[in-house]
Amino acid sequence: MVERNEMRYQYIKLMKSGKSLKDIRALMRSTTTALDDEYTNKAEKKSLTDLVGGLEYLTRARAIDVMRLRFKAPNTLSTSREEWTANYITNYKGSLPHNWVRYGNLIRKGKPNPPRPGTSKRHIGKTTIIGASKVLRDANALVASLQNLVKTRNGKKQATQLAKQIKVLTTVTPN
Repeated sequence: MVERNEMRYQYIKLMKSGKSLKDIRALMRSTTTALDDEYTNKAEKKSLTDLVGGLEYLTRARAIDVMRLRFKAPNTLSTSREEWTANYITNYKGSLPHNWVRYGNLIRKGKPNPPRPGTSKRHIGKTTIIGASKVLRDANALVASLQNLVKTRNGKKQATQLAKQIKVLTTVTPN
């Protein structure tokens, strides 16, 4: 696991250089750091993580079983929840856990400065997640209605047709 100080350094450096919205690898690193508990409302972050877990289930290549679908994060992950969520949001194609080795303008020139805890707070603002809780509630309501539809006669065929029509799209917008 990468140290939080290294994540914060790379996030600040990427945001100041303007690369975080141009380079997908930089976007992955920036999003992962921005989703840290220190910068994000925990309830909104949990809603976003649960939503991503349900959407990932819907977009898997296997057949969709509406009766088992729950919008919640998986119990076991190969990496941190921040990296896992950022990977889905940014559509990053690299492997997880993410390799945090410095590249490009992140490589330090000269000797490293000693760590000063708390200095990242003046550079990294609060991360705002808009609408994740509402979308999660709506998705849970949709799944509940699909499950009720499956329980009725001829409902499974209709639910399968509806499930095939669902398309998932995520976007990240700069501040």
